[in-house]
Amino acid sequence: MGFVRASHKNPILPHADTFDPNNLLSRGQEIQVDVAEEDKVSIELQPGQMSLHHGLMIHGSGPNSSDDRRIGAVIRYVTPDVALESGEKDFAIPVRGTDTLGNFLHYDPPNGYFSAKDLATYENIRVQQNKAQAARAVRELVYDKEA
Repeated sequence: MGFVRASHKNPILPHADTFDPNNLLSRGQEIQVDVAEEDKVSIELQPGQMSLHHGLMIHGSGPNSSDDRRIGAVIRYVTPDVALESGEKDFAIPVRGTDTLGNFLHYDPPNGYFSAKDLATYENIRVQQNKAQAARAVRELVYDKEA
């Protein structure tokens, strides 16, 4: 896996949606900046290992050359005052404390493995997030054409 040294200190960088079927991300997002070779750091993860890194850290990996699937999971801890700039709400499981601001749609953590209720919750979240992403993409296209 490759990382860019100290990139977590940058603001969010410009991205492009490539929709590349070989990209693990939902829209094939890729950063649109040049990275100096001397700032790149590579590590080799062994089977069963994982990487934990800051959400702004520029990172990526080459093709999966194993016979097994590659799994990506994202966990973000945020305070209740964080909100999407688009005005839409995202889903969250409260970890502690009380959310008095209402910036998130709360849901309960899973009760077990693949229960019907948990799968229905997952499907609802997936559908709602896809709608929000599609609406943002349309707004970005309209904005780009007007600019």
